[in-house]
Amino acid sequence: MKKLKFIITFLLCSLIYTGLKAQQSPKELFEGRDFEAVIDTLTKKSELTELSLEELFYITKSYGRTRQYSNGLVFSNKMTEEAMRLKDTTNLLRAFNLMAENLIDLNDITKGIEYCEKVAPVFRKKDSIEFQKLCFKWGMMYYHNYEYKKAQ
Repeated sequence: MKKLKFIITFLLCSLIYTGLKAQQSPKELFEGRDFEAVIDTLTKKSELTELSLEELFYITKSYGRTRQYSNGLVFSNKMTEEAMRLKDTTNLLRAFNLMAENLIDLNDITKGIEYCEKVAPVFRKKDSIEFQKLCFKWGMMYYHNYEYKKAQ
């Protein structure tokens, strides 16, 4: 009988925990470093409806944190397209940064450099901190490509 009570209590606690976890937002899951839960939650949601730019950011970043860089590239492309459609330059630059991160992590330095050279002229240096992050990644790619003067 004690064993049965323990099993029932354990199952109830598991159900409560799972229910609470499912109620967390992608941002809360991401901040809690539960990247697999972010991916799982947003993948299921994407089957029913379009993801918001914020959700695209969290799923892309989570794929990067779980070393699934190719999936990260797919979602950074989706984020880029959506930000362009909405004319949201802040999120467009965030998407560009995510694309550059995934290219670096995939060690596709040449493609990453070409990508940064292509998108950088769209923005002015004073546009945002996101542009500065992109320039930093761009410099890292030049450095890894042994183009030290361009990396400065």
